[in-house]
Amino acid sequence: MQRILKLTGSIYLHCDPTASHYLKLLMDGIFGKNNFKNEIIWSYRRWPSKSCNFQTMHDVILFYTGIAEHNFNVSYEPPSESYLKRFKGKTQVLDPETGTRKIVVDKPTKGLPMRDVWEISILAGSSRERLGYPTQKPLALLDRIIKASSNPGDMVLDPFCGCATALVAADRLQRQWAGIDLSPLAIRLVNDRITEERGLWGGPTALDVPPKRTDLGHLPSYRTHRHRLYGEQEGICAGCDTHFPFRVMDVDHILPRSKGGTDHLDNLQLLCSGCNRSKGGKTMAEWRAANRG
Repeated sequence: MQRILKLTGSIYLHCDPTASHYLKLLMDGIFGKNNFKNEIIWSYRRWPSKSCNFQTMHDVILFYTGIAEHNFNVSYEPPSESYLKRFKGKTQVLDPETGTRKIVVDKPTKGLPMRDVWEISILAGSSRERLGYPTQKPLALLDRIIKASSNPGDMVLDPFCGCATALVAADRLQRQWAGIDLSPLAIRLVNDRITEERGLWGGPTALDVPPKRTDLGHLPSYRTHRHRLYGEQEGICAGCDTHFPFRVMDVDHILPRSKGGTDHLDNLQLLCSGCNRSKGGKTMAEWRAANRG
């Protein structure tokens, strides 16, 4: 996901409190600690069970971005009752001359900027949203995430799309979307839910070729990166982890161009001649999997 994330994009990782501290370290290592934005607490209520500890009624969502200038739309939550009672029909503004705050009457308020603690109910057994999928999330949760970090027309990718909640939320918000899942049940649910949302003639489209990126501009020939890659990899083959002289190293596409890969530096590596011949037209992941077998 780090390789394909746009510089202005965001990634949200959902987990429970037993794993969040481990995954935070991994995400810092992959995306960079400076690109960590929030640990969002998704708080909810459910029927409690008897235990010798406080009831666990929250999940964790780790929010990371590509760069500091990422897309972000400020969300607002309703102000508290005490705030409304005190400032009903009024708002506070900063006086630039004195540096003090003053009250201006009859100015509508949007509410307060959203906190990192979200009170969103989980799906009850009787909920009309519920499809019987064990890890199904409420649409309200995905709606808030997608609104915050994207604009209409942007691409939303859910690499473990399950019962298509993120895809339905993205579709309703006029975002482009793509979902990935191995489960036949998940594939059927995606088709059924999107078809229900769009109507009989508006179901999802299964692509037989990968979509191509349009934000890379003109890319030089991948061969021009050979010296740079040799220095970055310190002469070590990315396949067999063995040091080789420069003359026997070949520039290789991690994701082959025949499968949608580009000549972007992030998609290039150096392999020794032997590994390069062995890999052929496979992706790096396919080749490693075959070698492990």
